[in-house]
Amino acid sequence: MTSRVALALACVLALATTAAAQPAELTIPRVAAAPSLAAYTGPERPPAGAVEITGFRQREPQDGTPASHDTRAYLSYDQERLYVVFVCRDDPAKVRARVTRREGSGSDDNVSLLLDTFHDRRRAYVFTANPYGVQSDSIKTEGQDDDDSFDTVWQTEAALTPFGYVVKMAIPFRSLRFSGDPSQVWGVAVSRHIQRLNEEAYWPLVSKRVQGVVPQFAVARGLEQVSPGANVQVAPYGAFTGAREGTAAAGDVSSAERLGLDAKVGLGSAFVLDAALNPDFSEVESDEPQVTLNERFEVLFPEKRPFFLENAGYFNAPIPVFFSRRIVDPRAGARLTGKAGPWVVAGLAMQDRATPEADAASAVAATVRREFGQMAHLGAVGTVRHAATGSNAVLSVDGRWLLGDTWAVAGQVLRSQTDDGGERTGGTGLFAQIAHDSRHLDSTTSYTDLSPEFDAALGFIRRVDMRQVDHETAYRWRPRRGPVVKYGPTLDGFVVWDHTRQLADWRVRPRFSVDFVGQTSVLVDHARSYERLNGAGFDKRRSTVELETEHSRWWALSTAYEWGTDINRRPPSGQAPHLVDRRSLSLEGAVRPGRHLVFSQTYLRTQLRLPLVSGPSGAVLDNQILRSKVNLHLTRALSLRAILDYERVAVNPAASAVRARQPMGLDLLGTFELNPGTAVYVGYVDRLEPAGFEAPFPAFPVMQSVGRQAFVKVSWLFRY
Repeated sequence: MTSRVALALACVLALATTAAAQPAELTIPRVAAAPSLAAYTGPERPPAGAVEITGFRQREPQDGTPASHDTRAYLSYDQERLYVVFVCRDDPAKVRARVTRREGSGSDDNVSLLLDTFHDRRRAYVFTANPYGVQSDSIKTEGQDDDDSFDTVWQTEAALTPFGYVVKMAIPFRSLRFSGDPSQVWGVAVSRHIQRLNEEAYWPLVSKRVQGVVPQFAVARGLEQVSPGANVQVAPYGAFTGAREGTAAAGDVSSAERLGLDAKVGLGSAFVLDAALNPDFSEVESDEPQVTLNERFEVLFPEKRPFFLENAGYFNAPIPVFFSRRIVDPRAGARLTGKAGPWVVAGLAMQDRATPEADAASAVAATVRREFGQMAHLGAVGTVRHAATGSNAVLSVDGRWLLGDTWAVAGQVLRSQTDDGGERTGGTGLFAQIAHDSRHLDSTTSYTDLSPEFDAALGFIRRVDMRQVDHETAYRWRPRRGPVVKYGPTLDGFVVWDHTRQLADWRVRPRFSVDFVGQTSVLVDHARSYERLNGAGFDKRRSTVELETEHSRWWALSTAYEWGTDINRRPPSGQAPHLVDRRSLSLEGAVRPGRHLVFSQTYLRTQLRLPLVSGPSGAVLDNQILRSKVNLHLTRALSLRAILDYERVAVNPAASAVRARQPMGLDLLGTFELNPGTAVYVGYVDRLEPAGFEAPFPAFPVMQSVGRQAFVKVSWLFRY
């Protein structure tokens, strides 16, 4: 017993010492030739030349303990590229991997190279690949969500082996931004994720006992006389569409061609100018289904258009004053992004030709940020939208600071000015937050204040005239052995007053969750809340049970069931909003019968009923959404996708003003994508509705096409 106590104390002391010690260092050697993947796939020792990295340690689930499976990384570089080869030991039968499109391997085993090229301990490129070499890339910025929109050109090779798998990455220096110094000093980390064990391991140790990830990177030296170069990129594209709007008997047939050009020019070593003429904003990815009926506030559909996605993180702020989806159909635009010493700057200007109010409008967003010390910053974001009917301008100033290893504070002040046909109004906003993040205890408290006159035309803000306090505290126990990875309670809640000090909303929600190995989790919660609507107050309750699992690499399941009460927010004319019973079910599943094929199914159902009223007369609303999707990935570049969407909205006209409908949609897409910017898309979309029936519709009506479209889109990336 004494020896066990001594060993435990030694481990704790070692972890504490590591967290407080100087960062690890390594020297990356220059090589005359690129490493060969084949040299790492056999039992013999890899060839000399690269620096070998061993000793990966877990961040999850057991912070600081050695990785469960041996992992080695070999780093080197030449004049053009940085190389890393991962050699991952594992049982080949248990490796989770499949051939899929770029950015589509999130549930697979993977390895990552993380590069803090300015060595500012705040921001890093993240290059990730699965055991088949499927790529994902992103940018990690401390204090923000990861920016998965980042896309650049790099190369991967991979192979499954009798001892596990091997992955080689080659990162062109011109795909990165870094200083012009002849001798580079970067922050570097490498990681491996084993999905079935919920394990995430790093070298060097990236501990949850310390705030932030990037500050814990190793210091990498040895990169001499390398440069990102001019990095000039030109990507012309053409989209050709044939469409019929309406039924076959009475529809209008049309065709359209859209040609455009996106260009990128490196300005020095750290700045990039993007310009677009008739830019490529056509969306080939469809929005995921969401319930939008009977919602009080606007539902967020995330941005999917390539130009806006790239470097979107530069414009992030706690209260989002810039949401690019507010720009509907740009004619031309430009964006400048970059970093010079402690200064980060970005600007975007667009001419929008499709707005609800006018034929054309201009949109401008700009940001500047000054970084201080370790992970502290002070910055500003400004937006201006101008149209013939009026204009709107917003200025936001925000900052973030660390308090010790595990505490952080953030704040934001905002001011808006709106000119609506000669009538000028101004509004203000305020945000403050303090957060604690550690291995066992996470806690966040924030305050948001938006005046009734505040308006951000280019932002995504669900409500104004509010003073809101939010709080969430979560505690997790982490057993060292057994099937449970972590478990524990969470308590969250909020309270909202308007600017007349009248109570508007509140909610208290205790939760309890258990995470198991095999990417399996169970959650139960119960919420009590209050909502004031149209001058009346409503006490609501809701309970939830959730289950998520990917215990097998061949299938995945996520389901949630909710029951309680809600407000009927759209009653018939002459009736006031009133309390109703609510039941909702969500079911998402995926079957992966092979490495190349995935069947996905989504089912959402929401029912509202009058309390204590049985039978059809008690029904208010029944909304069902069904999506069936098939993805066939013949290679990493070539894929086929089919989506069938179906929605049924059944309504009791005596209880709801929602319009009954029963649409169906078919979406077919073939993709050949060599790299970001070089791709061919061939697609077909058809919208169908019941033929010859008025609501209420029969269970299985005859459907007719009311609009169809076929398109071909081709883009090609040239790099100089």
